[in-house]
Amino acid sequence: MALINCPECRAEISSTAVSCPRCGCTVPDAETVIIDTPRPAAHAVRYATTRFGGCFTQIIGLVILLGGPENPSWFRLALGAVLILAGGVTFYGWACSRCGGKLKSGLVVNCPHCGADIR
Repeated sequence: MALINCPECRAEISSTAVSCPRCGCTVPDAETVIIDTPRPAAHAVRYATTRFGGCFTQIIGLVILLGGPENPSWFRLALGAVLILAGGVTFYGWACSRCGGKLKSGLVVNCPHCGADIR
């Protein structure tokens, strides 16, 4: 028993199978020649998913840092510095350049949405 790839979903199936158990595609006879076309090329693209606060958070941090009584406490200084730094933090995700579908990481080999080769 030899294994062949389904022409539709590319799953490995038995050469004696009549149809693919995964997608239901009918498997052609042994005399039929299937030309395997390569999947279209794509690449992983970074995009900004969320941004923590932005300029508003940095302005609030600056007001907390500089405002208030003449003798600043360590808590106010620390809180102001943390808000200023946190305002510039951006989180990134990965997407397929062909279909725009979201990827779990930038190291994915095939796009789960369109099947494009991402290498």
